[in-house]
Amino acid sequence: SANRVRQTNCLASLSNLRIDKEIILFGEADDAEAIETCKKYNIKYLTDFKRSESGMPFVNDLFERTLTYAEADFYCYINCDIIALGDFSQALNVLYEKKIKNKTDSIFACGQRWDSDSISEIINFEELSDEQILSTAKLTGRMHEPTGIDYFIFQKNTFSNMPDLLIARAVFDNLIVGHAVMNDNIDDYDMSSICTVIHQNHNY
Repeated sequence: SANRVRQTNCLASLSNLRIDKEIILFGEADDAEAIETCKKYNIKYLTDFKRSESGMPFVNDLFERTLTYAEADFYCYINCDIIALGDFSQALNVLYEKKIKNKTDSIFACGQRWDSDSISEIINFEELSDEQILSTAKLTGRMHEPTGIDYFIFQKNTFSNMPDLLIARAVFDNLIVGHAVMNDNIDDYDMSSICTVIHQNHNY
């Protein structure tokens, strides 16, 4: 299915990033395809998280659970329809330099995405270069407005006082950005100019 292609491309692109990492996918216990894909790419698959009555995940709970699984300089939330290229790793290195220079443990970063209708097949990230993938995406692509944010890079203390939000509800991403911007103790960075992420368009 188209949804399987999008999610596989997302997970494969993250697995291909040349950086020390652990990838965690939150999903449903009966999603056999997702479980099999996670095994293929050595991704941890978790189904135990806080949900609303309608079944939607709470953002804070996902963040907090992720923090308990591994110690890391940075944590990142990414929607599963996003493709990350090599400059994502480079962007994390830039943030690490900022972390060391400013001696901070409350960094927040995000950026605009590139919307594309051109990607309809599973990508072999080991065979294709970033330039080839981006060239395909740009055939029908455009930069999304700053109001649509599909990834957040943060540290362990960044969201300690954030209101509890539901994933995929209207403007939840803008509220997360607003929380970071309105808190003086959080260092904010716009990664749009140095980090290319591709959104595989869909109709939902």
